[in-house]
Amino acid sequence: MIPLDNSLKLLQMIDRAQLQKDLIRLIKGKEERSETNYLPIGAYITAYSRENIINAAISCGNTFVYCDTDSLHLVGDDIPDIDIHPSRIGAWKLENTFNRARFLHAKCYIEEMDTGKCKVTCAGLPESCKGQVNFSNFKIGAEYTGKLQQRSVAGGCYLEETTFKIGDK
Repeated sequence: MIPLDNSLKLLQMIDRAQLQKDLIRLIKGKEERSETNYLPIGAYITAYSRENIINAAISCGNTFVYCDTDSLHLVGDDIPDIDIHPSRIGAWKLENTFNRARFLHAKCYIEEMDTGKCKVTCAGLPESCKGQVNFSNFKIGAEYTGKLQQRSVAGGCYLEETTFKIGDK
């Protein structure tokens, strides 16, 4: 029996996998120790952060429209009853305001700022494609040209231009 503590954990290395009649079998290899972090701390931080963002969204009431890992998106000009400060750890920061927005799904939205400029956030959409995006063409199924995708060939790899398509999830 090997005692485990906060800084060490037991790793079981997998030497290889065997495929037999549509069944993968893992072959146990040598055991080794590795430096690691204490897993429950990460779980606690994630749970606490989730609780914090949900409580903040509830406090915003009907002005709440969307949230992400570290942000709330609200409608209206009313300042909600949450801790707002530009630099204090744990407080929310008022980064910008927008006139209109369209939220398609998680990590996929467009906001028109007070300046008239649009801020596009869409997971996987390269910066090189964002100039093609506007309110009229930002929707599920829209495609934008200019995305570079790596392709492998014998002797190396190259970048091939392709399109980015907004999916429904």
